[in-house]
Amino acid sequence: MDFLPRWFCRRTERWERFLFSSTAIMLALLLVSQLAMLNFKVRSLLSRVESLEGLPYQEHGWVE
Repeated sequence: MDFLPRWFCRRTERWERFLFSSTAIMLALLLVSQLAMLNFKVRSLLSRVESLEGLPYQEHGWVE
Protein backbone atom coordinates (compact mmCIF):
# COMPACT_ATOMS: atom_id res chain seq x y z
CA MET A 1 0.00 0.00 0.00
CA ASP A 2 2.92 2.31 0.71
CA PHE A 3 4.70 1.33 -2.51
CA LEU A 4 3.49 4.17 -4.74
CA PRO A 5 4.45 7.08 -2.45
CA ARG A 6 7.91 5.59 -1.83
CA TRP A 7 8.42 4.97 -5.55
CA PHE A 8 7.37 8.54 -6.33
CA CYS A 9 9.74 10.00 -3.71
CA ARG A 10 12.67 7.98 -5.06
CA ARG A 11 11.94 9.05 -8.63
CA THR A 12 11.51 12.71 -7.78
CA GLU A 13 14.74 12.76 -5.77
CA ARG A 14 16.61 11.42 -8.79
CA TRP A 15 14.97 13.92 -11.15
CA GLU A 16 15.61 16.76 -8.74
CA ARG A 17 19.30 15.86 -8.56
CA PHE A 18 19.49 15.54 -12.34
CA LEU A 19 17.74 18.86 -12.96
CA PHE A 20 19.85 20.68 -10.39
CA SER A 21 23.13 19.34 -11.77
CA SER A 22 22.18 19.97 -15.41
CA THR A 23 21.09 23.52 -14.53
CA ALA A 24 24.39 24.15 -12.76
CA ILE A 25 26.33 22.81 -15.76
CA MET A 26 24.34 24.94 -18.20
CA LEU A 27 24.88 28.07 -16.10
CA ALA A 28 28.60 27.35 -15.92
CA LEU A 29 28.76 26.89 -19.71
CA LEU A 30 26.85 30.12 -20.20
CA LEU A 31 29.26 31.97 -17.95
CA VAL A 32 32.30 30.53 -19.73
CA SER A 33 30.90 31.37 -23.16
CA GLN A 34 30.08 34.93 -22.13
CA LEU A 35 33.55 35.40 -20.69
CA ALA A 36 35.07 33.97 -23.86
CA MET A 37 33.17 36.52 -25.94
CA LEU A 38 35.12 39.29 -24.17
CA ASN A 39 38.26 38.20 -26.02
CA PHE A 40 38.39 39.61 -29.58
CA LYS A 41 40.05 36.55 -31.15
CA VAL A 42 37.57 34.13 -29.61
CA ARG A 43 34.63 36.40 -30.46
CA SER A 44 35.70 36.55 -34.11
CA LEU A 45 35.82 32.73 -34.22
CA LEU A 46 32.46 32.22 -32.51
CA SER A 47 30.44 35.05 -34.03
CA ARG A 48 30.43 36.11 -37.67
CA VAL A 49 28.30 39.15 -36.87
CA GLU A 50 31.34 41.02 -35.62
CA SER A 51 33.01 40.83 -39.03
CA LEU A 52 29.84 41.96 -40.85
CA GLU A 53 29.17 44.92 -38.61
CA GLY A 54 29.14 48.20 -40.51
CA LEU A 55 28.86 46.64 -43.99
CA PRO A 56 25.68 47.60 -45.90
CA TYR A 57 23.49 44.88 -47.37
CA GLN A 58 23.65 45.27 -51.17
CA GLU A 59 22.69 41.89 -52.63
CA HIS A 60 19.21 42.99 -53.77
CA GLY A 61 20.01 46.64 -54.36
CA TRP A 62 18.15 47.81 -51.24
CA VAL A 63 21.03 50.05 -50.16
CA GLU A 64 22.18 52.67 -52.62
